[in-house]
Amino acid sequence: MASSKGSTTRTRTEFTGVYLREVTDPRKLNQGKKKDFAFDITYKVWEDDKWVHKCEVVGWKSEGWTAEKAFKARAVILDKISKGELTPKQEKAKADAEAFTIGKFFDETVMRHQRANNKTFQRAEARFNTHIRPTFGALTFKEVTPAMLCKWRDEMLTREKPLSEASVSIMMNILHQCFRLAKDLGTIRHNIFEQTTVSKGRTVPLIGIPNPKNNNRERALTREEAEKLIRTAIEWAEKPYQVTWGSDPDMADMILLALKHGLRAQEVCSLQWKDIVFQGNFIMLWDQKNKQKTPFRMAPSVRAIMERRCSGHNPEDLVFPGPRSGKHREDICVPFKKIVDKAKLNQGREDDPYQKVVFHTLRHSFGTWLAQAGVDIKTIQKLMRHADIKDTLRYMNFAPDYTDQIIDTLDASFSAPCAGPELDLPPNVIPMPLKR
Repeated sequence: MASSKGSTTRTRTEFTGVYLREVTDPRKLNQGKKKDFAFDITYKVWEDDKWVHKCEVVGWKSEGWTAEKAFKARAVILDKISKGELTPKQEKAKADAEAFTIGKFFDETVMRHQRANNKTFQRAEARFNTHIRPTFGALTFKEVTPAMLCKWRDEMLTREKPLSEASVSIMMNILHQCFRLAKDLGTIRHNIFEQTTVSKGRTVPLIGIPNPKNNNRERALTREEAEKLIRTAIEWAEKPYQVTWGSDPDMADMILLALKHGLRAQEVCSLQWKDIVFQGNFIMLWDQKNKQKTPFRMAPSVRAIMERRCSGHNPEDLVFPGPRSGKHREDICVPFKKIVDKAKLNQGREDDPYQKVVFHTLRHSFGTWLAQAGVDIKTIQKLMRHADIKDTLRYMNFAPDYTDQIIDTLDASFSAPCAGPELDLPPNVIPMPLKR
């Protein structure tokens, strides 16, 4: 086995499965000594229908451990494995799990994973703190039962102000991630989300997570609605700032930016001046497909906005800081809703959440307008910065129908030969039968 950083190669001792390793990394030393020796033991356990090789440190030479003592410790572990009992390391992990609350595990482990793999980790943290922590934050993994999870799910769906199935699905998947990571790291042995039951002759999960059939925004703004929205935002910004009104002087510019480039709300809030390149006339936007920021040509109207706002700013400054704090905006949905209500764009559509105008409707309108203009699907995918083209396909419902025109064009481009008299072949040519 390859040695770890700061350690020499292990050497085999006279006892089976026991190795001696000299440690030179100061972070691994005990009692402040310059050098120390660790005793490693190796063994195999049967996990997931296969033998898994295990290696662990049982003691240090400076603490009085010897190869013989390590061999006896290994024998105890093998004896427990043969009897189906937990090893000392597994017993310690079990004890830690029993004292480890879900809230603490989320803060110390899940959030570290979220920050490394999820660009919207702040939203996941806010959802956990709002909906999950009050119920499960102080509980250990062992104390949570499938019945508790199902009851919590049903309460969120049926309370006075219920959450949508899509929102509940997100909450339960965050909690599922806690259990999945805890099992992968050995903190718990069983993930209750993986338990199944038989219903109507089929094996289904014991804890059902809502699976909404359609969570896509169906409504796109017309050009007239978009102009009305921007005019209302400009009028709203001229009023003195009041908490009850929620006026925002930058909202008109943010709406136009989202309509022209299909930006998400989080992308608008996080946009920095270093992402605006006037010399090349492009804007750096996050590309989900390439997992990096990619330059996109800046629309003339957007460039005019940036030129008007750019004086006296550093590259790291936000383009649209909060009107009061001057820092990153926590939420632009509240002031945007005020403007939408003032423009009466949701009037008569209060009962259908997918027909309401929200900030993401601006991005949906951008994709819809591209499709209506006859832009091909690959170009729409690039401009929308979709990682999967399946997300782009739904905009093809708004594309013009060119089928009749294409059929006529194809028919005119090729004329089938008409039947005519057979030509005499030269005497040296043998006719070949046609293959079908």
